[in-house]
This record gives sequence, structure tokens and C-alpha cells, in this order.
Amino acid sequence: MKGFKPGKKKLGTCIVNMSYFSRKYIISCLAKLGIRRWAPDLNNLCDTLYNEACRVSAIQTFFQVSISGAYEFWNVNLTYLEDLPLLTKVYNHYVHYYMAQQYKKEAKERGRYAKDEDRRAVLQARLRVINGIGSIGQSVPNGLPIDFYDPKWFNNRKAGQKRIISHLYTVAFLPDATKSLLGKPHADERLSDKQFTQQHWDEAIKPYDISQEISNDEDVNASLTKGRNELEYLVEEKLSNKQNKVIELHNEPAQSDHVLNGDIEMEDENQKYHDSLFSLPNEWS
Repeated sequence: MKGFKPGKKKLGTCIVNMSYFSRKYIISCLAKLGIRRWAPDLNNLCDTLYNEACRVSAIQTFFQVSISGAYEFWNVNLTYLEDLPLLTKVYNHYVHYYMAQQYKKEAKERGRYAKDEDRRAVLQARLRVINGIGSIGQSVPNGLPIDFYDPKWFNNRKAGQKRIISHLYTVAFLPDATKSLLGKPHADERLSDKQFTQQHWDEAIKPYDISQEISNDEDVNASLTKGRNELEYLVEEKLSNKQNKVIELHNEPAQSDHVLNGDIEMEDENQKYHDSLFSLPNEWS
């Protein structure tokens, strides 16, 4: 407790946030009872004078500090805070039974407590529920292959939801589930996603009612194909017209020369007329 600084402190797996006043209050309560370091004597009975002093100081400080909100990280139920007989039983069980057993094991073999904790963590990780408890999902996972979803549940969805939820034209599982997850992988599991879908899609979609979606996709594809053909025809027609126009312009040089010569002759006549109008008679020159 003396080395515990106010503010956030990691204590085991918890993040403790205790104020400076709460720390000083606990130390002062221990000092009033003549205790410099709180350490119950686990080799003696729980009702010795020293152990009684440790118990009283622990319950008293726990009561006062809990009311101030310093132990909120422990989620203390304040309803039982004034039940002193219950707090006394809890203290005696935890300190003079549970911790006393751990102390005796540690006294016989140093490091025994740490070994037991590691072993308990490994065993706890291996525990499996006999009957699995299904979780209630808040939202449906979208964008997965169609055989990921339960056929009965999927068929009850609306047409628009079916298309949004899944990839209708993708499958991910073998039709026979007993052939999956074996020591020797199935040959089809080595295929690419596209090859796997091409091989097992027809068999996998039999339980699923997606006939309407497939029909709509066929109509859309037909419309797209028709529109694409019409667009290609218009583009080809426009290119053909442009090519014909270029050929016509290329074949008009003789006519253009004739027009150009006519323009030159007209300009010469205009120039002669202009000169005749504005030229002075010889006798005036």
C-alpha cells in the first residue's frame, strides 16, 4: 500500500483508480491500530488479537472507501455493505481459508501458486460446453457465399434481401460436409474459388429458392445484350457514314479546281471593270 501511488495503477488484471485521500485514509486507520504493514498471521487462528486487528481494519476501511466510490472498478454491491456478519464471513473465508491454503502450498514448494495458476489457465482454455449455446446475432452477415446461410431461413427472406445478403453465384462448402476438415484435404478444396463454384454451384443451390432472382438476372442480361448490340450497330453506322463522307471529299478535287478557276476569272473581270472606271483619260494625264 505504501508503494501504491494515487491515480491509475494496474493491479493484477484490473486497472485501479484510487484517490490520494483514500490511500492516506487507509494508512491512517492501520496506524491507529498499531499496524505498520497489513499482513495477517496465517499460521495462527483467525481469532487471535493481531488477526482480529487486521480483520477490523480491513472491514472498516473497505466500508468507508467503498462509500466514497474508490472501489467502483470492483463493481461493489452497496446493498450488502452494512451487513457486518456477512462481511466477516467473507473475510474469514478468503483470508483464513483460501489464502491460508495457498500459503501452505507455497511454503512447501516455492513457486507452487504460479504453477497452479498457469495450469488452471490452460485447463480453462480447453473446457468446452457439452451442448453449445447459440448466440443471438444482432445483424445478418452480408456478402457471404449462398451456402453459408440456412436454406429454411434464407427462403423466408424477401427477394431484395436475398440479393443483398449473399453472393448468389458463389459457394464455399462441399455438398457433403463429412468430407471437409479431414487430415487429408479433399481434392476440390485445392481449387480456386471460381473453379470450385463452377463445379459445385448446381448441387449447392438445390435447397435454396432463387429461381426468381436467376430469372431476373437473365432478363437483365438479355436487355444489356440487346442494348450493347444496338449501340454497336449505331457506332458502326456512324463510322461508315463518316468514311463515305471522307471518300466523297477525296473525289471532289476536279470540281473544286473548276470553281476556283471560275472565281479567279471573275476576280480578273472585276479588276478590269474597276480599272476602267477609275482610270483617267490620256488627255487628262
